[in-house]
Amino acid sequence: MRQHAFVLIALVAHSLCFSTGLAAQDRAQKAAQQFQQRLGRHITVAWQDQQLGEILARLSETQKITIWLDRRVDPLQRVKASFTDLPLNVVFQQLAEKHSLGMSVLENLLYIGPVQSAHELATLRKRAQDSLVNASPAIKRQWQQKETATWPRLSQPRELLTDMLEHAGVTLLNSEAIPHDLWASKQLPSLSQVDKTVLLLIGFDLTCQISQGAKSCQIVPIERPVFIKRVYRLSNKQKRLLPELQLIAPKALFEIKGRTLNVTSRWEDQQKVQQALSGRRPKAPRVASTPSSKTEKLFSLRLKNQAVGGVINQLAHQLKLQVEWDHKSLDKDNRSQQTLVSCDLKNVPFDELLSGILTPAGLRFQRIGDKIKIISAP
Repeated sequence: MRQHAFVLIALVAHSLCFSTGLAAQDRAQKAAQQFQQRLGRHITVAWQDQQLGEILARLSETQKITIWLDRRVDPLQRVKASFTDLPLNVVFQQLAEKHSLGMSVLENLLYIGPVQSAHELATLRKRAQDSLVNASPAIKRQWQQKETATWPRLSQPRELLTDMLEHAGVTLLNSEAIPHDLWASKQLPSLSQVDKTVLLLIGFDLTCQISQGAKSCQIVPIERPVFIKRVYRLSNKQKRLLPELQLIAPKALFEIKGRTLNVTSRWEDQQKVQQALSGRRPKAPRVASTPSSKTEKLFSLRLKNQAVGGVINQLAHQLKLQVEWDHKSLDKDNRSQQTLVSCDLKNVPFDELLSGILTPAGLRFQRIGDKIKIISAP
């Protein structure tokens, strides 16, 4: 018999808002900050024999995070895992690793796909951005302007990209290189045309080769290894940093000629090198601190025809609670832990979560601290 699954999400309530008078750049910065804050929320989740695609869709909905699942990843593969009070970004990382996948953040979107593609995404994006250096200001703005994108079910990626580029005044060359495919409906957050182009193509092992004037874009296979070359002029003090640079970017290739440092690496490693040379320490991966006990936790839970006893007992195990079932009152009113319940709760306090689970089964609870007593409802 197939095991059912439920997802419990505990998050710290935030109050974030936007000022209507902010400039576009400020709005983009605010959106990026909000995205990072959402990735830092602590959650508790449990999945048993649930499809990966369903899990990601649920997390996207409840956490308000856009997730791009690479077309080469099977969304029907089954997941059995649980995480307790971990930052959302850590949950995504461990979930991806568990299924031999990689993840990468693209502005305010989370990409999950093959490990190689996840490692290459930021570098492919940066190389495409570098191609705009000789473009006219007007064309450059078209490539860099951030807009949302939405498409319906059964859309074809070849037509999607053609329409997007035409809207930006750019001609798409070699569009037939994009294989025929039918995609599910999708809504993307505000992204530049460069970002959307790289994102749509990476799932086909393709990328964009932007012309010198940036008025056309040719679809080409990804040439590997994917890296970026940068040249840095070093002071005597900076030359002494080479051993440190090799430690913070061990996969980068360093070559010193006099006072010139040539670095060949992924874009993420180039950023670490730039930070170190400027005197700033590279930032460690962001991991949110444990929420304060004074901060109210909110929970999300979706159930469909699951035994109320199993749900409550598993919930208690995850949250380290003690549960007592008042069998005398249950037997008197003909209540059962095997009663099937369904609910769809989003961002509710814990007591409301318990009520939402128990009420459909004709049950209620009494709680003192971490001790919960389940009794029959009158």
